[in-house]
Formats: sequence, C-alpha cells, structure tokens
Amino acid sequence: MALAQAVALRQFRGEYDAAWALAQRLSALGREHHFGLYEAAGAIFQGDVLIQRGELEPGRALLTTGLTQYRTRNTPILLPFFLSFLATAALRQGQRADGLHVIDEALRLTATHFDRFWEAELHRLRGELLLSQVGNKPLSKDQGTAEAAACFQQALDIARQQGAKALELRATMSLSRLWQTQGQHDAARALLAEIYGWFTEGFDTADLQEARALLKALSS
Repeated sequence: MALAQAVALRQFRGEYDAAWALAQRLSALGREHHFGLYEAAGAIFQGDVLIQRGELEPGRALLTTGLTQYRTRNTPILLPFFLSFLATAALRQGQRADGLHVIDEALRLTATHFDRFWEAELHRLRGELLLSQVGNKPLSKDQGTAEAAACFQQALDIARQQGAKALELRATMSLSRLWQTQGQHDAARALLAEIYGWFTEGFDTADLQEARALLKALSS
C-alpha cells in the first residue's frame, strides 16, 4: 500500500522515472506475495507512465492488461482513478468516443460507490475530450465548446468544494486555455493567477510549471 501511494504521488508530480521504478516494485511485490490487486495496480501505473512519455500503443496495452486483471478482483475501489488513465490515452490517440465512454463509466462508479476524490479530474477530462471534437477549427460558443466549458466549470466547483487545490489548478488551466482561444485573455489570466498565487511550494512540479507558462502566454 505504501508503494502504491508513493507511485501515485510521483506520478501526480510528473516525476515519471521515479513513478516507473516504484510501479515495477509494486508489481513485483504483488506477484511475490500473491497480491493480485497490487500486481495489477503496478501494471496500470506503468501503463500510464508510458502514456505520459508518449509511448501510447505499448502504454495503452499494458494499461488495458492491468485493468482487466484489476477488474477480476471484483473491487470498484480506485477504479474511477485508474479509468482516467485510459481516458487520457484515448484523448491523446484521438479516440474521443472511446474516451467519453470510459469517463461515463468512471463517473457512474464515482456516483454509486462514493469514490469521489478524483471526481473533479474526471469532469475536466470529459471537457477535454468534448473540446477535442472541435478539431483545428476556430473555437466559438457552439454547443460542443459550451458543454466543454460547463465540464471545466463543474470540475472547478467540485475541486473548490473539496479543497483539492491541485485539481482546482488543473481545472482552471483547462478553462483558461479555452477562454484564451476565445480571446478572453484578461479573464483567463485573472482566474489562473488567483489559484496559482495560492501555492507557496511545489513550483518544480509539472502542473505548476505548465501554469506558469500559461500565465506568461496570457500576459503577452
């Protein structure tokens, strides 16, 4: 369990080399002691690391194998969290319908099993998947864009209610990028600056570096 938590932390910070090494240890320990749930979780984390590195096909294959093994344990615990990795893979591969199907399942599990800590991120990913349907066309307040914006706002509201500042930052970045494409630079910068200014540490993490770069772009 300690290894699983350590992997998740490294992964969330964007430290994928460390996450990979820990995930391998997790799988090996699960295999050695016949803890199938942890062996599967290790494979799932390794699959996500590959996806984050851009190795989409092998990453998705490993992730799918791990999820299949995880489901055989008949536990819904953490399944919405793990399904978000699969949705991210689908988003990066341009498989929007598959990604939306996965997110819908994850949200149903979240609602029925009260596994709500990742709920904000699921809504944010749903917005990203919906927005990807627009393709390279200039964005406007059409139905798809409006629905994506609603998903980002819902993610933001949930994160704020939960006091989940890291997820609030992610939701804010997604909404700010959308507003940026619509020419609402001042509103986007103000929204992002507020949550970015809350942080007093962690500026070496991937999310805060991305937020800093986006703030710079919105200020130029």
